[in-house]
Amino acid sequence: MSVRALDVRYETDGVRLGETVSRGLRTGRSILRRPRLAFSVLVVLLVIVCAAVPQVIAPNDPLKPDIGARLSAPMVEKNGLQHVLGTDSLGRDILSRIIFGARISAVVGASAVALAGAIGVSLGLLAGFYGGLVDAAISRLADIALALPYLVLAIGVVAVFGGGLPTVIAVLALSTWVTYARIVRGEVLAVRHSEFVEAARSIGARPARLMFRHILPNVSSSVIVVASQQLAAMILFEAALSFLGLGVGPPAPSWGSMVADGRLYLASAWWVSTLPGCAILVTVLAANWLGDWVRDTLDPRRITQLGEKTNATA
Repeated sequence: MSVRALDVRYETDGVRLGETVSRGLRTGRSILRRPRLAFSVLVVLLVIVCAAVPQVIAPNDPLKPDIGARLSAPMVEKNGLQHVLGTDSLGRDILSRIIFGARISAVVGASAVALAGAIGVSLGLLAGFYGGLVDAAISRLADIALALPYLVLAIGVVAVFGGGLPTVIAVLALSTWVTYARIVRGEVLAVRHSEFVEAARSIGARPARLMFRHILPNVSSSVIVVASQQLAAMILFEAALSFLGLGVGPPAPSWGSMVADGRLYLASAWWVSTLPGCAILVTVLAANWLGDWVRDTLDPRRITQLGEKTNATA
């Protein structure tokens, strides 16, 4: 390779790196200019960090009971330990349990969204691309899934297979895949006869290649929007199942089960239920706001309006 070619390549790489850095700085400034979005990003990052390394952040062992310090109020020192958010009925540190509970919420939320998305997107692609009997069969399956309340489905699945993390993820995925399937089906019906699809079909592209290489990238923005908004719902559903005793069993700390454990002590020890409930509230609120921002960012109508405004300004 000549020196001139190397210079051109390095100049190109430098331009690309500069564009990437500039785009990142613009995104960062845009986030900081919007307090609600900055708050959402901060909360989501905090939950991710707590889920990734809870043993580094948590001040105490979340499973170790201390009967002498049971129902200690926040900021009260008992037995030589400072419990910032107090303790529960067994003397376990509330702050440590909230931090470790973030792992369950994050894992269940992300896994349920990924599994439901995989099932729904695959079935939606098949229904929209092939139509006919395939579409009718998948549509009737979706109607059956919508007719089953997720709580009834959860009770049935837990009764048959027992509780646990995989069961909760499976129940949530089976309860929400229909949303992805219906949206993807509608998007595929709108683009399956487009010129780029017909051009790929004319040169011998197989159905699988048409669906996953040509059609799916054109409907992926809708899938991303749905997934971002479903994340908050999955966290809330997991907390509800744990509250009812259908989620992750003890002694693993879960925000929903922590709220349930403190119901009997609301009058004398409000922090046992209230603080995990606040963690659920803040996390779900931040995930919803972040999902709204993703929706607004990927909305094709908004992108078109911005483009027209830019052209008019130019």
